Amino acid sequence: MVFNRIGDLTMSTPLFRALADRGELSLLTRPFGVPLLAGQSFVHKVYSLTYLNRGRPGLGNVFLGGYRRALAKDLRRDGFDDVWIYDTERPVIKRWLAGAFPGKVHEIPRREAPGKHASTIYREAAAHTGCDMDRYDPHPTLEIPPDRRAEAERLLGELGQRVVGVQMGSQRTTSWRLRRRPDRKALTSHQWATLIIRLIAEEHADAVAIHGAPSEKRMVRRFIRGLPASVRPRCHDLSTRASLDLLPALLAGHQALISVDTGPAHIAAAVGCPVLVCFGPTDPSVFAPRGKGMVETLVGRAPCQFCHATTLYKDCRDNRCLNRVPDSQLWESWSRLRDKL
Repeated sequence: MVFNRIGDLTMSTPLFRALADRGELSLLTRPFGVPLLAGQSFVHKVYSLTYLNRGRPGLGNVFLGGYRRALAKDLRRDGFDDVWIYDTERPVIKRWLAGAFPGKVHEIPRREAPGKHASTIYREAAAHTGCDMDRYDPHPTLEIPPDRRAEAERLLGELGQRVVGVQMGSQRTTSWRLRRRPDRKALTSHQWATLIIRLIAEEHADAVAIHGAPSEKRMVRRFIRGLPASVRPRCHDLSTRASLDLLPALLAGHQALISVDTGPAHIAAAVGCPVLVCFGPTDPSVFAPRGKGMVETLVGRAPCQFCHATTLYKDCRDNRCLNRVPDSQLWESWSRLRDKL
């Protein structure tokens, strides 16, 4: 049972494969995990849990727990010998699973420590569950179904031979509520525009594909409209065309991806796409993508770094660790990656 974000799900694929070697593996994830993992050969079935906190104790369970009780009935009907879940999961989830599968739920210690990479946590999890560690492959990998590959080739063929992708932001760090805050993992529009203009001017790419979640389409379209007229025809909005089931195939067809620390960067590495990842509040020694693809990191600097998982991160309104990265440093980081292609 895994309720992590897209990047975490991608990084978890070595653990999933190791578990699948022991028997038929099904996963229960948030809804976005279904299109990402349903086509993988090592997964039998992916279930979706939409409301993680619905059905809390007391009246909440009486009035709001029906959705989760119905899902538990479906899970029991399919039958499972063992249910594995991280010990850091929400108490309401633990109680629900313990009631649905008495005696079958096992917790996996999730030991986090400063500087410990996420891949180490998943390796330790595999060892804890009794997987064959002599056969354990630590590299996150996502398979691409043939129909998705063909669709991606058709779409990218419309853009050019050398397509460089750009992932500007991360919807997880953007809030539209009353207490509005900036995307704290993002570069500024000026930084992105300067880099893209130079990519095209120096013929490093035939086209630039701007990626983003559907909720980010306004940001992407506003950004493209602000580019010089000479650049706009070669800069394409894929924020609504690259659904999550198609995204791995699209990234596999890119020359490279330039991204902030967010899920698509991990997907890119897992399908062999070279990727440049810009880190600010998050620590690359913990969160840098792993996989078959080459990974280059750019790390911004600020006195409060690395503030992720602290109150500083929640209260940040300046994003100084990234928005002060010089344009020359961005270009140098891209050039280092390009020299390896």
